[in-house]
Amino acid sequence: MRAVAPALTGFVVAAMYSFEDAFLVAEAAVFAGMLSIVFVMGRIEPNFVRSTSAGRRQAQRSDEAT
Repeated sequence: MRAVAPALTGFVVAAMYSFEDAFLVAEAAVFAGMLSIVFVMGRIEPNFVRSTSAGRRQAQRSDEAT
C-alpha cells in the first residue's frame, strides 16, 4: 500500500484539482481497513504456548510457589 497511496493521491488530485478529494479517498480506505479488522479478523486471543525447557522450568517454579 505504501507504493499505491502516493500514486492514487496524484491521480485524484490531477482529476479533481483538489487535495480535499484525495483526503476523502484516504479516509475511505482507512475506514474500510478498520471495518475489515473488526468484522473479518474476529477475536484476537493470546497464545500461551510454552515451548522451551527454560520456560517450562520457570512455569513449574511459579506453580510451586503458589
